[in-house]
Amino acid sequence: MKKILNVLIVFSLVFFYSCDPKNSDYDIDNATTGVSGGAIVAISANSDGKLLGAPSSSDLSTATVAFSSNSLTLEVILMSGGQDVTGYELTKSINGGAEVTAASSATLPISLTYSTIDEYISGLGTSVDDLRIGDVITFRTKIIKSDGSVYFAGPNEGNFNVTINCSADLTGTYSVSNTGCSLPMPDVTITANADGTWHLTRADGGFLSSCTTNSTLFNFGNITVVCGAVLPTGDLDFGSDNSSYDIGDISGGSWDAVTGTLTMEHSQTFTTNWPAEWTSTYVRQ
Repeated sequence: MKKILNVLIVFSLVFFYSCDPKNSDYDIDNATTGVSGGAIVAISANSDGKLLGAPSSSDLSTATVAFSSNSLTLEVILMSGGQDVTGYELTKSINGGAEVTAASSATLPISLTYSTIDEYISGLGTSVDDLRIGDVITFRTKIIKSDGSVYFAGPNEGNFNVTINCSADLTGTYSVSNTGCSLPMPDVTITANADGTWHLTRADGGFLSSCTTNSTLFNFGNITVVCGAVLPTGDLDFGSDNSSYDIGDISGGSWDAVTGTLTMEHSQTFTTNWPAEWTSTYVRQ
């Protein structure tokens, strides 16, 4: 009976997450609250950005980067509204610093295309030699209404991040195991996201769907790999970034490009009936 209750609780997560108020349409910045008559926008699915290169040393905090792949195709499209809007801007910043306007238009779509690192950093007050692995250039969509008020589209609608990273390719199909249980695991597919992160069809090592009674909850997620190191994240379907639970949160890991092996450390506090921590291993087929 206890197992059935756990299943019902987890299924209720799906329902309540779909109504999560933190995923709102507006991220108000230097503007009024309760925006009406504005616009809801989205980043086009065709958008893609890369800032890839090799660090000059293993100390990533001081190593300069020899860039080898620099490109951006970014387009913001209108989803609804816009009747009371007089203009749109794409702003950019580095590591949360001062924003500058990268493009502007009276209507949507609005787009940017870059092919060099100099275009990325133009206007940001930094040089190529200042850039480090892990630096993030953020693009945001500013919306200007006819009454002069200004607001930014919400981070899930109008933001696009490009992280300076080492060249890597995790795409493929993987066999999976984890130390949480010894049951058979289905294969997992890893694909590239437009912002340079990686999408896993099961990001917890198959734990939720295979080690518990929740066989239909795949717990997909996204990870960032920086020069072979997996960065900590809760960006799983049932992770702490997307719900009030932390099932499968990733505290770190590693990527071995030679053997095609991804290893990650996971944790959960949802229930004491499950292991609090486990290690997952993905091997590319």
